[in-house]
Amino acid sequence: MDEAATARAAAAAALGLRTDLDGAAQAGLARLVTADPDPGVRATALAALVRAGRVAAPPAWRAAAADDDATVRRRAADTAPALADALTLDELVALLHDTDAWVAEAAAFALGERGDRDAVPAL
Repeated sequence: MDEAATARAAAAAALGLRTDLDGAAQAGLARLVTADPDPGVRATALAALVRAGRVAAPPAWRAAAADDDATVRRRAADTAPALADALTLDELVALLHDTDAWVAEAAAFALGERGDRDAVPAL
């Protein structure tokens, strides 16, 4: 991660600590999740958005779950329990079949945290 990406990630992380994010701030984080060229920034922005911006988080989570970079997909799996009410079981089960073992492991953990007995056959 270069210096500019580090600065963007730090700014995103700081926003994630706030509890009063308005729609514009949530939209800005969502844009970082979906469009930043650095996967570390995308992953950090997703975590911040899930922590602080519940309205914009589910669509950004879906984009992150389909990201080309495994780091971002893993962050999606890691943050899934916080969005359990907004995500379908199928969205999480799909991550179990990820080509990256770390993503699949995080998805399995997220499904366990969900506590949904319908997830057992997938596990």
